[in-house]
Formats: sequence, structure tokens, C-alpha cells
Amino acid sequence: PELNVDGTSSDLFHLATEVARRNGPKPNLFLWCGQGDELLDDSRLFRRHLQSGGLVHHYIEGPGGHDWGCWEREVQSILTWLPLRGSAAKS
Repeated sequence: PELNVDGTSSDLFHLATEVARRNGPKPNLFLWCGQGDELLDDSRLFRRHLQSGGLVHHYIEGPGGHDWGCWEREVQSILTWLPLRGSAAKS
């Protein structure tokens, strides 16, 4: 059976809507999805949702699927993107 998380703290679309509505600073998000990932359509839909809410995000699609090999490779992109001061990730 499929778990229904609509409107809960596990619903990314709901959380993004709530963040977009609140006053104050908002997070800058990083999204990466493999072009062979079965969640690619969902990732694209979520990106459009972020855009419609005016939330700043960095979105990349690249080769690969939904597997550790892709995530292990792409974590370097995330570490480079993160605004870490004095971190080994920036050296």
C-alpha cells in the first residue's frame, strides 16, 4: 500500500508552499536528478513548484539513475555549491 503524506511534514510540496508563504529568510535549495532516474518527472514537477513559489534553488540534471554511484559522484557538486567558509570542500 502507498503511504499518503499529503499536507504533512513529509510532503515536500506542502513544506515548500509553507516556506514560500512565511516572512523572513528562505533557504536556497540544491536539487540534482539523474536523467535515468524513475523520479525525474517528480523532480521536474517539484522544480516548477519551487519556481511558482519564488523559492531560490539550484537544479541540475545529469547522467545516471537512482543509485549510490550517482549520489556519491554528485555529492562533490553539492559540497562545492554550499557556502562553507574555511571548509575543506572549498579548497
